[in-house]
Amino acid sequence: MDVCRRSGHKVTHQRLEIFREVAATDEHPDVETIHERVRRRLPTVSIDTVYRTLRLLVDLGLASTVLTDQERMRYDANTNPHHHFVCTYVVTVAILIAAYLLLRNPLLSLTLTVAGALTIILAFSYYISVAKDLPFWRRFSEMAGLSLGVATLSFAVGHLLRVVVGVDV
Repeated sequence: MDVCRRSGHKVTHQRLEIFREVAATDEHPDVETIHERVRRRLPTVSIDTVYRTLRLLVDLGLASTVLTDQERMRYDANTNPHHHFVCTYVVTVAILIAAYLLLRNPLLSLTLTVAGALTIILAFSYYISVAKDLPFWRRFSEMAGLSLGVATLSFAVGHLLRVVVGVDV
């Protein structure tokens, strides 16, 4: 917390407890979780104080934000890149482009890519719905609809470029 002092910010008991809570876990907690845990030790700490302190910690480089879903920002005192997010992303991209790299038939490639995308969405939707006790089918339907729309648009643009420009990959 010397970084706080050097940047002209006070090291208050509340800031110290909030930082300790973020640093003590590998869970990437959201603001509400941090607030709930800190209130066990400091019953008067407000949610606003937690928000402002987390913003300050991020600005000072003492914490980082981690987007794990569309609903909540999560925080981590480990500011190094998170390999598990990178690995998941790389595997997902590889699954989605594999058919286009291996097959010549664009319709078969599209079919396999959509099936792969739906399988990935199914797995992640199930995981999130169990971990956060959220409705599975609603989450799956939203994500599948969005992803299928983007996939259809991407396929159409790619196919159009192939026909118009004559690009043959």
